Order: sequence, then structure tokens, then C-alpha cells
Amino acid sequence: QVAPDGQRLVAAVWRPGSQWNVEEFSLTNRRWHRLTNNTEMETSARYTQDGTGVVFSADYDGVFNLYRLDLASGNLQRLSNLVGGAMSVSSPSVDGTLYYTGLHGGGFDLYRLAASDQLEQSVTAPDTQSPDQALALPELRDPRITDYQPQVRPTAWYPAFTSDEDRTIGLYTFGSDLLQRHD
Repeated sequence: QVAPDGQRLVAAVWRPGSQWNVEEFSLTNRRWHRLTNNTEMETSARYTQDGTGVVFSADYDGVFNLYRLDLASGNLQRLSNLVGGAMSVSSPSVDGTLYYTGLHGGGFDLYRLAASDQLEQSVTAPDTQSPDQALALPELRDPRITDYQPQVRPTAWYPAFTSDEDRTIGLYTFGSDLLQRHD
């Protein structure tokens, strides 16, 4: 997502050795900066309305919950305490309300978390890795072994029909690689 100032973007980025972390990319100097650096999974990073914080979903305690990271201070706050999990969080609205996809026994539903219902509980991020550890190069290996080459081909399809001013008929296709490294 692009920051309100138009100079940065935030995303969950996967890197070998550190898995998924929240990172910020400067559009001016074209460099990534890690906002989190651990082996836990973080996803759905979104800027706050004023761009001073980032809201995201993470499984720090084994369940995906919502968190807010203050970019200036580095303070991390837990916003939810769910049993099933929170995924795909929206950007906070002007009043701080969040919308997210929540997992429960029957599947997924859309939920609203008003600013007044957010925990705002200060937490410490899980064991942070040193940048050298996270970016370490793999050891040399048998040269006969080649890197995994994903084969992402459509594996399913379904028709799409829309109707506004123009009627449109289309086809959606989707697929993923066998090791689930690419969508």
C-alpha cells in the first residue's frame, strides 16, 4: 500500500531465513527497510490514515491478531485478542475503525473492530533477528542440485459476468506452485 505522502509503500515481504515480515519501501531512494524482523508470519500491512503507523495481522502467539506499529517510536500495540484469527485487515478509517476477514469454525466472515473496542495493549515483538542472520547467504551445496523453479499454471477457472453500462463476460483463472511459494 502506498503511504498518504506518496513517498513510501508498505508490504509483507518474504525473505529466506526470516519468512514474512513487514517492510517499507522508499520510492525516492528505492530501498527496502525492515519494520519487523522475525520468523513469525506477518501479513496485510496497511498504513494508518496519517501515515505515522502501520496496521497488520501477525501470528505472534499462534493465532493471527491485529497489531499497530508506530513508525516513529517503534512501539507495537496488540489491537485484538481472537480465538480464530484475523486476516486481510483494511486500512483504518478516519475514526480508526478496522475491517478484517476473521476465521472461525464455519469459515471466514467480515468483521468490524471499532477504535473504542481495540485493546491498544503494548507488546514486544517476538525474538528479533539480526539483519545479518536474516540476510545470510546459503552455504554452498552440491552443484548438481538446482534451485526450485516454480511452475505457476492455471489449475482452475470459473466464468465471470458483470453488468453495469456494458455487459461483460469473462473468465477467471488461477493456480499456484506445488511448494506454495508463489500465488
